[in-house]
Formats: sequence, C-alpha cells, structure tokens
Amino acid sequence: MRILEDLFAELGYRDYIGALQSLPGRTPARSRAAADVFVFDRLPLCRAPIPGRHRGAGATPKVRAVLSDGDVVFQPRKLERAGLSDAVDGHVLIYIHKDEALDDVERRYPAEQYVVVDDKPCIMSAVKGIWGARVTTVFPRQGTYAHDPKVLAAFPPADLTIEQIGDLLDYDLPRLRRGSLHQH
Repeated sequence: MRILEDLFAELGYRDYIGALQSLPGRTPARSRAAADVFVFDRLPLCRAPIPGRHRGAGATPKVRAVLSDGDVVFQPRKLERAGLSDAVDGHVLIYIHKDEALDDVERRYPAEQYVVVDDKPCIMSAVKGIWGARVTTVFPRQGTYAHDPKVLAAFPPADLTIEQIGDLLDYDLPRLRRGSLHQH
C-alpha cells in the first residue's frame, strides 16, 4: 500500500499497474502486469456497484457521458463493473488528469452546462476555475477526502454536497444542469 500511496502523491491518481510494477523484485522484463490486472479484476471493489445506484427500475438518471481519471487499464474495468459504462452506452472518457482535458471534453460533448461529480475537492475547484458558471459541482462525502478537514478547508465548497453518490438519484438531472439544486 505504501508504494501505491507514494505514487498517488506523485501522480495525483491511483496507478495500480505502476504500483504492481514497482514491487520489490520486479523488473520491466519480468513484470506480470497483465496477470496482476486479472487479479484486480476479481477484487470486490471492481464488482461493487455504486452505493444507492439500484433504487428501482429506471432510477439511473440519463447522463451523456462519464468523465473519469486514473490508469487506462483499471479505471475502465471499475466503471464497467459499477454499471456506469452501460448507463451511458459506453460514452466514457478517461484521462490521467481530467481537469487538464476539459477542452477535449467540450469538443466531444459540447454543452451549455455540465455537472461534475467528484470526491476530490481539488478537481472540482480546478474545473470550476475553468468552466465557471457552466458547471455544477457535486461532492459525494465518501472516499479518501470526504471528511479530511485540511483538504476541505483548502478548497471552496462544491455547489452541492451529498452523502453518497447514490443520493444523486434524489435530484432532478435537468435542474442540476441548470444549477438549480432542489430535490424533486
């Protein structure tokens, strides 16, 4: 875990493959990254749906695309296993640092208003700094930064804070897009 956390601090995303390749005794010529990815594919994290996602038939809001960051091997599988890839008919964009790829997002999915859901206040702050009023930021209070007082104090609050990502099902997506944050 220490290797993974050190890489996260250096890169800003969880590089599971890089961490595996950095294990003592590994050399690039002897790396078994593909076999290690297969092991990751079997971890419960990969199979766990997002909490609250299944609240009845048709409860998943219609979203045009999912924007995510992370490594190009593990992250697509994670989104697939959570059912998010299917929810957007495969319209998934994955970047090493998504906040640095907003021009590409706009080119692929032009919109007057965006909704960004992220558990990293630094990402939401960066996106808000670029897109301004064109984005509604949503912070689910789950994950690494959910209750970290230092991180929370270092960045402006999101437009909307929810306890878990599944709580978005209680919001009307068109209203979120317009920046109106009332529940339906």
